[in-house]
Amino acid sequence: PVGSGHAVKAVNNALLATNLWATSEGLALLSREGVDPAAALSAINYSSGRSWVGIQRFPDHILNGRFDYGFALDLLAKDVRTAVGLAGSQGATSLPVLSHIQELTERAALDLGSNADHTCIAHSVERSMGVTLRSSGGILPPPTKKGFSSAAGGVTRILPEGIEMCVFDMAGTVIDEGGIVYDTLKEVMRGDGLVFTEAEFDAWHGANKEEVIAHFVKLAGDGDGATQDTRTARLYALFQERIKDAYFNSVGKIAAIDGAPEVFVALRKHGIKVCLNTGYPRDIADGLISRMGYADLIDASTCAEEVGMGRPAPYMIHSLMRKTGVMRASGVAKFGDTQRDMEEGVNAGVGVKIGVLSGADNEETLMKSGATLVVPSVKSLLEELK
Repeated sequence: PVGSGHAVKAVNNALLATNLWATSEGLALLSREGVDPAAALSAINYSSGRSWVGIQRFPDHILNGRFDYGFALDLLAKDVRTAVGLAGSQGATSLPVLSHIQELTERAALDLGSNADHTCIAHSVERSMGVTLRSSGGILPPPTKKGFSSAAGGVTRILPEGIEMCVFDMAGTVIDEGGIVYDTLKEVMRGDGLVFTEAEFDAWHGANKEEVIAHFVKLAGDGDGATQDTRTARLYALFQERIKDAYFNSVGKIAAIDGAPEVFVALRKHGIKVCLNTGYPRDIADGLISRMGYADLIDASTCAEEVGMGRPAPYMIHSLMRKTGVMRASGVAKFGDTQRDMEEGVNAGVGVKIGVLSGADNEETLMKSGATLVVPSVKSLLEELK
């Protein structure tokens, strides 16, 4: 019917508000009983009281004190008001629960201001109940039957229910190449006179290699745009030549990350699609996939050059969704070892972002970049896939 989309949106957001109020009050109540809110939430997320608010909003935007999802509280209040108004327009009976949620949400919007994020509902509950719902997370313990620590603290599964596809970065995530790619890239750029610190270079972990070169060429400021483009193309061609030699012609220490092939097989047995994405050009990506024996273990792969923009842009993930017929970004899990992998997952709107410590970046960097979880390596998945 005409207007049904708006009605569904209003009711959905009314339920979002309801879950925010209820989860906030429940965790505040447990906190006053001396129960750590993060540990309580982890238990709830295993149980029948779980909701998307507990799985995503609290770990990513509330327990860290950020309140920064990006959807205003006054807009949420408007949607709740619209949902409750549907009953009146239909001549229906009153909606006692949603009407009370409307009252609470409108009052919170007035108290906290029009610019407050909708996750500040939890802050309103904190103030009224005299508690603080926070968790700083931390380095993860070894895997157990129950799972791993998360951004919310406590124990959680790596893959929540509803995941249809896992997207894995290649080097450092499912391929152990000992950092050859970064050493080669730095050698090529510094050999041509480009100057940069290790920290400046590290910020580009996980990026399209041509984009990395272009950035530092532009930063050097030598020549006009056309001259810089020519220099970038020359250095990128040299990088490809040297990395191919290191990967395929030399006796290198390149191998599959321990457990990765078994993880791919187990995921597909569970009906979950397995995909790879990378900043490598296609010929190098295919060469590595073949050398690792991954060709028959994955459903699809894509490269940054094929979608026009590398990480942290979301387009490689969206391309893989099209290739595999996955319609919901929330049904995708992104695995990677770099800040840009996590930012790619955030920008693509995936359901869960899993950082791994088998590659370039550390746990703190991955968590700050939006990781839902950080695990030692993809092998950590095997325990829960048994």
